[in-house]
Amino acid sequence: MNLKQQRTREYQILFCIGSLIGILCFLCVYGVKILDFGYTGWLMNGDMDLRQHFLGWCHFRSSDWHLPIGLIDSLSDPISVSVIWTDSIPLFAVLFKLFRGVLPEMFQYFGLFGLLCYMLQGGISILLVRRFTTSKTVCIFSVPFFTLSFTMLQRMYYHTALGAQWLLLLALLLWFYDEWLDTLYKRCMIWFCMGFLCVSIHSYFVPMVGLIMMGSLVDAWMGQRTEQMERRRSLETFLLQVLMPAAIYCIAALLNLFLLGAFYRDASPVGEGIGAFCSNLNTFINSLGHSSMLGALPVYGEFQYEGFAYLGAGILLLLVRLLVLVIKPLATRRIKIDKAFLARHRRLCLLGLVALIFMVLAVFPTISIGGTRLLGIPCFGPVKTIMNIFRSNGRFIWTPMYLLMLGAIILIIREQRYFPIAGRREWKQSSRENGNSAAILLLALALLLQIADLSGWVTEKRAYFSEQTHTYASVWDHVEEELAGKAHFVFMYDENDWIMDTAYYAYQHDMTQNNYYYARDYSEQINAEIGKRYQELNQGLVREDTVYIFREQDLEHVSCDKLTLIQMDDHVLGIAKP
Repeated sequence: MNLKQQRTREYQILFCIGSLIGILCFLCVYGVKILDFGYTGWLMNGDMDLRQHFLGWCHFRSSDWHLPIGLIDSLSDPISVSVIWTDSIPLFAVLFKLFRGVLPEMFQYFGLFGLLCYMLQGGISILLVRRFTTSKTVCIFSVPFFTLSFTMLQRMYYHTALGAQWLLLLALLLWFYDEWLDTLYKRCMIWFCMGFLCVSIHSYFVPMVGLIMMGSLVDAWMGQRTEQMERRRSLETFLLQVLMPAAIYCIAALLNLFLLGAFYRDASPVGEGIGAFCSNLNTFINSLGHSSMLGALPVYGEFQYEGFAYLGAGILLLLVRLLVLVIKPLATRRIKIDKAFLARHRRLCLLGLVALIFMVLAVFPTISIGGTRLLGIPCFGPVKTIMNIFRSNGRFIWTPMYLLMLGAIILIIREQRYFPIAGRREWKQSSRENGNSAAILLLALALLLQIADLSGWVTEKRAYFSEQTHTYASVWDHVEEELAGKAHFVFMYDENDWIMDTAYYAYQHDMTQNNYYYARDYSEQINAEIGKRYQELNQGLVREDTVYIFREQDLEHVSCDKLTLIQMDDHVLGIAKP
């Protein structure tokens, strides 16, 4: 077995070890109940977004196949909407829809998706750390920092698809292991697959992975470029080596968006609210109350949880130690930042630049620290439109968070006397060493501190997902007799009050409804259809297969002569009179 084969086998073994650690972390937090494909009560009793994801899958499954393939036609009848906008993990939704004929009526894949995310988070993170150290102990001790990151715990089974943060680690892995993509053909194929995959899970990963991709492509191009290279030749290689893979990545993402119906009937990907969902400058030390050791710090606005990136007490300990190591060398040595410095630390500088861009995108346009607004940058025209496509821009903080975690682990392990400004030869010597026992002991201590810090949150999640058995009853069950033979629910108002209950009952009884909770605003189209229904009723046209749902205040806008009215709390059902 040659050296290349030995290294490949080592990576495979490490990946399996990291994946196993990820699986164990998942089971410690969520248990095994949610891996039961037929157990759905935990989804329906969970957060509204979790119900949105599950019911989006249910109705996508029961919808006919269309082109584009991602359309749901029973949630906003007669409007068809893409499964992308229910955040139902399109990759899994399309895959399992292929087997809908043999699946049980109540089937969920979200438990499986979470397990795979933790597995991949562990497998990829251990390879990331291996790139910078040969110590297997360090690699293994590092995995739980990533698999039990506070952002993973926040997103999984809330904005479930965004729990696939292994996509960010995978993009970094492709950058750091650049020898894997040593030809233009490989780069184009891999980044095509990455663009397609990001859309298949959640579109917010497209710009995040794309920015990491650009850093890696520029890094590869600069590694090939020499001072003797002609300017024309340098431009040609830039167009070929950087812009071509980037263009293919974008084409793959757009192609998949089209296939899944994101542009169907002029559906707009643009939302509203840019500035409300940005990250706070205190995010790395603000647990928002999820820490067992550090209390919540104030934020500017209730939606800044979107930019949550608390590092955890263990990583913060490592960063404090690094600061101690940094201060003395910086105070005693003069650092000259010139072309030679940038060339010697090219990748480190590019990583810093990419992290800075992510930071700016995450805090833009309302820059705040704690409860204080420092600066507001107005957005106009095309800039506002582009930013509103990704209005929850606080999520861009995740990549800097993972880079901080990775840097804190690796730099602590490396020879301390070479830190932070080292000669090229010294840096190469120190970067491959196993690290001293004191540094490994410090890493182990940080890991214990990290686990203790998140223990309270893990206990809460385990109590809900593992220790309780959830059942769900619809509000419609006790009027099931009156609903017999009906095919459509029509909400005569545009609010998200009974929408989830109705979607659950409608799926079970092969019915449609006219309104749902989406990641994008369809209120204009939905209200137009509601207006048509009011016109029909006021003209005496009552659909016999339809259940009309009113609030009490809505009744004054419609003639009810041909409707049988049924009171349900503060709602009124309207059914055609016999």
